[in-house]
Amino acid sequence: MRICVICSQAYPDSGFRCPSCGCPDDWYNLRELGFPASVDRSYRLVSVRPSGGTRPRLILEERAGGERVSAALLPKSRLRETFLEKLRLQKEICSDRLPQVLRIEEADGGGFFFYEAVEAETLAEQLEQEFPAGRLKAQEIMKEIRAALEDLHAASYRYGSLFTEQIIRRNGRVMFADFGAGMAGRGEGMTMKELRGYLEKGYLVPE
Repeated sequence: MRICVICSQAYPDSGFRCPSCGCPDDWYNLRELGFPASVDRSYRLVSVRPSGGTRPRLILEERAGGERVSAALLPKSRLRETFLEKLRLQKEICSDRLPQVLRIEEADGGGFFFYEAVEAETLAEQLEQEFPAGRLKAQEIMKEIRAALEDLHAASYRYGSLFTEQIIRRNGRVMFADFGAGMAGRGEGMTMKELRGYLEKGYLVPE
């Protein structure tokens, strides 16, 4: 059986498209997504996850050894240099609050980067199972997020807008698991105040 990279439904190996959403099988050409042929020959796409930012999170598996990495294309917009600057800083500081940057490949008008594959439940997925969080739980989560942001600030790294799809919570420790609008501080992510209000939705919280 194959597992669809878009909707996670299982379907027979003999199929070329997922019968649920019509997605091509997980061996389809990564060049269609903008990656060079060398990446397509070495890796296969095994998962596409929402990130809340400007691009989905792609999980690739090495065809030879089976090691998994996340991958994303470098932006082509005027934000490219700012993005690259933060990407290089992230590679340098090696903070456990962020995925480790493994490889940066720049090219004229394009390029891509590989980073540590974080295949864990996001805060968004956790909230789907238990929402709203309630006042005390919201305060606990916000305390963990604030500590993570302070750790990054101490390393001269400023994280941007917050997305619940980019926040990983494991054993009371938070990391930010993706790139994009959140990294650049742009987009429709939440502020700390907005996130707290979202977590407490449905509860009367005295000011």
